[in-house]
Amino acid sequence: MGKPTTTIFVGPSLYGCDIEHLPSETWEPPAARDDIRRAAEYSSQIVLIDGRFNQVFSVHPREILWAIEKGIRVIGAASMGAIRAAECWRYGMIGVGKIFEAYRSGQCEDDAWVALSYDPETNRPLTEPPCGSSQKRLDALAAIELSRL
Repeated sequence: MGKPTTTIFVGPSLYGCDIEHLPSETWEPPAARDDIRRAAEYSSQIVLIDGRFNQVFSVHPREILWAIEKGIRVIGAASMGAIRAAECWRYGMIGVGKIFEAYRSGQCEDDAWVALSYDPETNRPLTEPPCGSSQKRLDALAAIELSRL
């Protein structure tokens, strides 16, 4: 069995969006610690959009750097992906969108800016993040579009 081209970690940022899933893509729920390492075993590209914050340990920047060292293209946007991309862009992670730019530039430093509560079964947002759901959606869609180029 060959490697899928892309693993996409997404949840509430794209809740309610009807997006075609390509055969070369594996869509996963929001990422937690060690999910990037696991995805690196079967992917040549990873898109990190949503991640888990309070319930479990979040994705660690070292996982991302490890994947990049293995030659995997890692793209981040919208939520946890934007935060980690702002931390790791200088090492090769690709950041996408206005939320990423706000973190990278230092305009925003608080992780809570993108955080929200959501139903883990359906990914339906239960709260509105301070950065805005519509901006998260736009940034997430832009990251997926970039991954398909």
